[in-house]
Amino acid sequence: MMKQFDREGIQTEMLDVINEYPEIFLEPSEEVLQWYYAYKDSGGVPSKKEDLVNLRFGIEFGNGWKEVLRGFCKDIREFVNAQKELGINISYKSCIMKEKFGMFTPQGDLEGDTSKELYEEFYKITNKWEEESLKTCETCGKPGEVRRGGWVKVRCDECNSNRMG
Repeated sequence: MMKQFDREGIQTEMLDVINEYPEIFLEPSEEVLQWYYAYKDSGGVPSKKEDLVNLRFGIEFGNGWKEVLRGFCKDIREFVNAQKELGINISYKSCIMKEKFGMFTPQGDLEGDTSKELYEEFYKITNKWEEESLKTCETCGKPGEVRRGGWVKVRCDECNSNRMG
C-alpha cells in the first residue's frame, strides 16, 4: 500500500525545494494531522509524525517543472510574509502538486485570517505559475509547448521526439 503524506514519496530531485519551503510542505496542516491520527495504525501514512509532508502523493509531475514549483513557492512565501507584516495572520499549506491537462496544478489552501481580496491575490500567483508551466517542458525544463495525443503534456521538441521514438 502506498503511504499518503509521506516524505519518502518525494522524488530525490525535488527534496531541496521541499526543504527550502518547510512552512508550505513540512509543517503539517490540520487536515494532514487529521489523516495521520486517523490512519497511522493502518500503515496508510508514515509511522512517525516527523515523516509527514503536506503532499498526499508526492510531487505528481516531471522534474522539468522544478523551477516552476520553486517560483510558485517563492511567490507564495513572499505573499504570506507581506500579509504577516501587515498584521494579517495567514499561511499556505500544500496538499497536492500535480500536472493536469498539461498544466502545473497546485492544490492547497490559505489558512488563517483570509478574505476575498487575499484569495484574489493568491489566485494571481497560482495563475502566473500555471501559465509558466504551459511554456516549460515537464521533462527537462527547457522551453516547451503543449502537445496533444493521448495525454496532454508540455514538451520541448527534443523530449517530444525522444518520447515518440
